[in-house]
Amino acid sequence: MLQAFSNDAEGKRLDASDGLIPVLTVRHDAGQAGNLGQPSTVVFPLNFNRERHEGNVPSGLALSQGDGLDAVWAASAAAQVNAMVRGLKERGTPMTDAMRRKLLKTGAAATMMAAAPRMFAEQAGQGGAAMSVYEKGPVRIRYEEAGSGFPLLLIAGGGLNSTIAGLSNPFNPIPEFKGEFRCIASDLRNANAGQSSGPLEIDRPWDAYTDDHLGLMDHLRIDKFMVMGFCIGGPFIWNLLKRAPNRVVAAVLAQPSGFRPEMPTLFYDNNMTGWGPELVKRRPEITMAMVEKFLARMYRTNPDFVFTVTRDFVRTCQTPVLILPDDVPAHPYAVAMEAAMLAPKAEVSMYPWKEPKERIPLAVRQIRSFLRSHRPAST
Repeated sequence: MLQAFSNDAEGKRLDASDGLIPVLTVRHDAGQAGNLGQPSTVVFPLNFNRERHEGNVPSGLALSQGDGLDAVWAASAAAQVNAMVRGLKERGTPMTDAMRRKLLKTGAAATMMAAAPRMFAEQAGQGGAAMSVYEKGPVRIRYEEAGSGFPLLLIAGGGLNSTIAGLSNPFNPIPEFKGEFRCIASDLRNANAGQSSGPLEIDRPWDAYTDDHLGLMDHLRIDKFMVMGFCIGGPFIWNLLKRAPNRVVAAVLAQPSGFRPEMPTLFYDNNMTGWGPELVKRRPEITMAMVEKFLARMYRTNPDFVFTVTRDFVRTCQTPVLILPDDVPAHPYAVAMEAAMLAPKAEVSMYPWKEPKERIPLAVRQIRSFLRSHRPAST
């Protein structure tokens, strides 16, 4: 079977890593449709309504999955492919590689152009996990789920370029924990390498991201959950604990970000060069002036401690937290340890826990024990 995920000029096989849209595949079965060579696959968007459009699908082409879609462009794509297949059958022409590529391109091009705004609907993620999209107004969040059990929200490192792919470093929590927990991860809104998008909420940057995390849990009909975050996940987790203290059962903060008085503009500077310019290239409605205001609000307006909450909040936080400190410019050891000392139900890992690498499995073991110990008994 040929998989057509793009409208590449040579019919080249491309996949989700190329930033293209996974679509419904329609398998052409040579055994049912005459002398058309090897079985091939024509693409239709995932939201294809089989009941409504099956009459437009070429004979011998069987829908493999999907439901729902706009009638006009679904039928248009099917009609183009139908005409090509019918013509080949009537002439008794064998299916050559060039013809097959043209067939695939026709279906792919017609559906890709129409489906582009929908972006990723569902596809295979890390370790076969299901990837989907959550939408709320102008915000679109690509997320992934794997495993079963009590929900565990995972937040990757990478600053404002945090994506699901970033969960691979320093270890990947999805394969580690999906055997016991329902792991949920997402691309951060407007991360340059991700597929989540939304407006820049200049007056409330941290809360906008927290809206996305809580909105995703609402979308999945999850009330209570645990959370684990790396790097920027630290400030996000503290904000979750402030915003939804009755929903977050326990939290793990690995190599959390924090404010360094000796490097007060570190995050602002890094994102002005490493995040903003690429975002502006991709999103013409966003300007560098907007990016500057967003980052200034996020990192330069009353910067201190963990950015999102005060020391007084941490002193009163009753949620169990496990902190795994680091000590690089973006992950100050002093801030991580201060938070651990202040939080009344905090635990802390050994340090260093990432080096030598042989220590990482010990840290993972401690995380697993912590999560198990705080998992509600009913699960």
